[in-house]
Amino acid sequence: MPNAVEVAYAAVADTVATALGGVPIATPGALISRHFEKKKVDAQRILLDELSKGKKPELELRDCEDHIDILFSFYYAAMRGRARENLRLLARLIVNLNDCDELYASKFDRHQTVLSELDIDEIRVLAFAAKQLLEEREVRPGIKSIHIHTGRLGEEAFGERKEYAGGALSKVVRSGYICTFVTGGGVGSGGTLVYKTTPAFLEILDILDSAIFESAPSN
Repeated sequence: MPNAVEVAYAAVADTVATALGGVPIATPGALISRHFEKKKVDAQRILLDELSKGKKPELELRDCEDHIDILFSFYYAAMRGRARENLRLLARLIVNLNDCDELYASKFDRHQTVLSELDIDEIRVLAFAAKQLLEEREVRPGIKSIHIHTGRLGEEAFGERKEYAGGALSKVVRSGYICTFVTGGGVGSGGTLVYKTTPAFLEILDILDSAIFESAPSN
């Protein structure tokens, strides 16, 4: 694992250096290096922490190119300034796929871009949806989707910021984990816009399990 990590990080560092190479900036090079080194250390700490919670003590190398591509994506997200919550979701995705012998780039790529781009409020929405779906599963084991009610979302996931729930719910549709449909005719004809979880959300929930809850910030 350390060798693959170093190779992936070196590739990210080269990419960043190339991108900054032709840009005139006043920030000293040493300061830039320290900035990215800190991000590297923070990201590695998150990945190792999640790995310690997994079933296997190390990432199993099946396909060298896949392995490096996955780690490159993880460290690139860190270098781009993704929040710790996003990095923890990505780390858990890597570890859980590793635990079930499915750590391949094709599987990882199905979700890594979306997870790395979610903002904090969108993570709140998904954590709320995950909690509701898992609760419903206890009553109806075969349930595959739930409707999300804005009022309850605001009260339980946003607290004093409940007026932001509607906007966050609308925005998270871009992830593909939540979709909309209209009941009772068109929206302009007395119909109601409804938000519901999608099969993609069910898939990522089965992979990440409790990580969505752990990554959601408190109100």
